[in-house]
Amino acid sequence: MNLFERLKHLSSIPPFFNKRGHFVVDDIVGISLLTATSYLKDNGKYLLVTSNLYKAQNIYSLLVSFLGEGKVFLFPSDELIRAETLAQSKEMVAHRLYVLNQILINKAPIVICNLSSATRYLPGIDLFKNRTKHFKVGDKVDLAQLKVDLVDAGYSKVNRIDQSLQFAVRGDIIDIFSVNNNNPTRIELFGDEIESIRSFDLAKQTSISKIDEVLILPANDILFNVNEIKNAYEAVSEILEKDKEHLALGDFEELRDNVINDIDNILEGNIDQRLYKYYGFLQKEHFSIFDYCKDYTKIIVDEMGINNSNQLLINDSFSYLEELHERNRIITHLEMYQDIHNLVNFNGPNVIITSSFISKNDDISFDIKTVPFRANKTVDATNIIRTYLNDNYEIVLALNKHEHILTVQEELTSLNIPYETISEFNLPNKHKIGIGLINLPFGFIIPEIKLVYLTSYELFNEKVRSHRFDNRFKEATILKSYEDLTPGDYVVHEYQGIGQFVGLETIE
Repeated sequence: MNLFERLKHLSSIPPFFNKRGHFVVDDIVGISLLTATSYLKDNGKYLLVTSNLYKAQNIYSLLVSFLGEGKVFLFPSDELIRAETLAQSKEMVAHRLYVLNQILINKAPIVICNLSSATRYLPGIDLFKNRTKHFKVGDKVDLAQLKVDLVDAGYSKVNRIDQSLQFAVRGDIIDIFSVNNNNPTRIELFGDEIESIRSFDLAKQTSISKIDEVLILPANDILFNVNEIKNAYEAVSEILEKDKEHLALGDFEELRDNVINDIDNILEGNIDQRLYKYYGFLQKEHFSIFDYCKDYTKIIVDEMGINNSNQLLINDSFSYLEELHERNRIITHLEMYQDIHNLVNFNGPNVIITSSFISKNDDISFDIKTVPFRANKTVDATNIIRTYLNDNYEIVLALNKHEHILTVQEELTSLNIPYETISEFNLPNKHKIGIGLINLPFGFIIPEIKLVYLTSYELFNEKVRSHRFDNRFKEATILKSYEDLTPGDYVVHEYQGIGQFVGLETIE
């Protein structure tokens, strides 16, 4: 029997399988165990919403440990609203695009998001699919239109691609680096027909393999349809006229120039994350991650934390936008986030709510605790193990290093304490102690079934490296020659630091 089969017999698990109700549970390890157990039972789809990115990352790490890669996806968004002069992390943008596509192709059964990503404005599903391109060898392609389409989809046109979210055209050759592909794609045309498609090495610019077809995702999650672009000036002008009534002439002219410059960039396809503040205003219909995950079971992790973070996010974004308007940078009537309560009905079907405290008589409690002990030396580790043995606990030593396993095995053998070797999340069959090479960031106790997991963190005071989401953004190649540079490129020299290449000049 393994851990999750044992958990099915807990009193709180069957109600969780019903995909509805209010559960009192630890908001990291507890909800991770419940979600993993439920998924393994029904292979269902789950969308978890946390109050902040830290919790989302920790739950992601635990679920990857429990279920493995490929089943769990983090949909992240930065929570620093006021960093207006810094574009949002390209890594996060790239990963959101990747996850949205995985959801649409039905390959993301478990999605975890923090509140700012859950309430973020997103392109509609049809628009996202429309900006996704599928190329096959033999397809007809209008090169001029393709370049326009790639810019509309958020790609940056460069002379030579050196990172994700870029494309380059040289004659009848198009290089594109989409975030769903591990390597960039080179499409060669013969006339208007695709003659070949290859993946190639970014640093060496040499082909890796021929492929028959390729999927190219959008390069931005700020996408506008034709009508939204067409009506952008009119929508902004209407608000400008209203704002004009409350401004001095000089302030209004400064505001108008700044806003028109932003809208010009949007119309020209120069849309970076700093222009996101206009997105909800210019959209005719609003969308969020909940539209992509309509048939998912929604798990609202820590209801009180979610409500507090929701109000804080709305208030902070309002204050931020108000400050920008006072500096004549943006018009009024802009919003950066949607209210979580307008996106999901907390009392609706297929919605699970969790909290840390019992508030109603029908709340269902899943009792799980973190391990309160931590060893400083081997003798302490042995004492911790003895403590749980004396309380008649079944013990799993989930250690992340072979040397830790050998040390514990030698100590237990010297004390005549029997144990057995286990794999993955199997439980010991013959003895009270099982030892396995298992990557868990920390241990936990489940008192109801007398089971404790002890990790390298508790027994050897060593933090286990947690799983980070797979970064889909690729950048920074090592240059083999100055001929690879074009004026304006930024370079990092091994000894001299950061510089900008402005050109070559022959001097004596």
